Formats: sequence, C-alpha cells, structure tokens
Amino acid sequence: MKRYHLTFFAPVFLGLALVALMLFWLLWPYNNLQFGDYYVDKEEYRAGQMVTVTISEYCTDGSANTISRWLDNETGGVALPPLRFNGASEPLCLQNIQALVRIPDETVPGQYRFEFNTSYQPNPIRTVTVKTYTPYFYVIK
Repeated sequence: MKRYHLTFFAPVFLGLALVALMLFWLLWPYNNLQFGDYYVDKEEYRAGQMVTVTISEYCTDGSANTISRWLDNETGGVALPPLRFNGASEPLCLQNIQALVRIPDETVPGQYRFEFNTSYQPNPIRTVTVKTYTPYFYVIK
C-alpha cells in the first residue's frame, strides 16, 4: 500500500517542483546589467560624422552578448550594425567608457538620439533586453 502512494505522489511532486522552477525563471526580476548616464560630445553633427558616446558606468555579471544600436527620432529609426561580443567571464564594472558611432550618410536633418539594446540570457527560457538612450542631438546639413 505505501509503495503505491510513493509511485503516485513522486511524479506529482516532481511536476510541481518543475512548474515552480519555470515560474521562478519567468518572473524573477533579473538585474544583471547596470548602466550609468550616456553623453554625446556635442549637440550638432553632420551626416557621416563620428559621434563620441560616453557611458558613465557599465556593470555586468558577464552574461551580456549582443548590443544592437539604432539612430532614433520621432518618426522612426535607422538600424546601425550591432555589436556582438561574449561578455567577460566574471562580473566587472567600468567607468567612462567611450565608443565612436558613425551617423549614416543618408541621415536627413533633424533631432536624433542613439538607442542601445543590450540582451542577455539569464536562464534557458528567458532573454532580457535592456534599452538605454543618449540625450537628443541634431543632425544638420
């Protein structure tokens, strides 16, 4: 009689534990990346110019692997080539990181900002994307 109860309840408990693990993976608020403020070196640029973007602080646990970049304005955006990298194998924090980003030649005059989407996969069933933005700047003729 006891043996019947164990063979019946063991899969039920295992199933409940698996559901609890999946819910934890889906609902836990992961915070593997932290960004400080973003700055650009000036307020006006011409199409084709390089923009120096400074990130005041960047902290990661090493799991980030893709950063997509967009030149964004009120009417839409222009996709820039993504940066793909394998994050550091251990946690790190960097300060005052500078990156050069080229404004595409076909960009029309207007107000823009850069959007950076950093993705990481904290567990096998979830991918988290963190969006960050620079301040607005102008592209002139």
